[in-house]
Amino acid sequence: MLRALSNIAISFVFTANLVCQNEIKLPSGNIERVALDEFENLYISNPTGQIYKFDKTGKLLLSYSPTQPQQVSFLEAFNTIRIFSFYKDLQEFNYFDRFLTFENSINFDQAIIGFARAACTSSDNSIWVFDDTDLNLKKYDPIAIKVLQSSNCTPLLDDTSHQINSIKEYQNKVYLMDQGKGLLIFDNMGNYINKLSIDGLQSFSFFKNTLFALSKSKIIALDLYDKLEVTETTNETKCNQYFKTKTTEYFVLSDKIIVKTNK
Repeated sequence: MLRALSNIAISFVFTANLVCQNEIKLPSGNIERVALDEFENLYISNPTGQIYKFDKTGKLLLSYSPTQPQQVSFLEAFNTIRIFSFYKDLQEFNYFDRFLTFENSINFDQAIIGFARAACTSSDNSIWVFDDTDLNLKKYDPIAIKVLQSSNCTPLLDDTSHQINSIKEYQNKVYLMDQGKGLLIFDNMGNYINKLSIDGLQSFSFFKNTLFALSKSKIIALDLYDKLEVTETTNETKCNQYFKTKTTEYFVLSDKIIVKTNK
């Protein structure tokens, strides 16, 4: 159950001394997927699979165009020297270097991974995958082409209405998002820990020891260790993804990213 704190605490966490605001728009197409690296560079994909790298001032730094249109299902830039993109329709993932130079593409072996609904990298260079065919969270070694760990999620999910659309590994835990409902949390061996129920969950992100969840135009900040929770309503009602760093908030809309920088 999420706990509400005082308005003073909320103001301190979310809106301290706003000094400037700018917007980032793509040269072509709407915004599909967004990832933020540790230097606050933004990696943004459009519906045809082009990927752009911006700094937080909105300066376009680099871009990548695929040889054929392909929709990016998940984009990850936490490891700044290796960018990861997952393509659900193609059942493959790509790696890029920090200059958005394409490195290689790897397809999931369908004899091992029936259908990858969501995927992300792990700290040991394996891939976390949610396999739709058996509803298992799997740790997949793309070099050895084998599953290292597998956890049955069937007892944890609603049989008819679950919608798994993203996975993230962070600080030795794995977060599996059931859209609209919440997060299933596992350790880095794939053992289930607990569920964080968040009604209307749209997206989530991390900064240091805080998890940020976007839900029904509200931003929920949860400390990962002392479990202190703060909720703030955002004026950006069309926001579908949210990031926060020490001084900056990023509100992702379909046509632009609003960047608000604090002192």
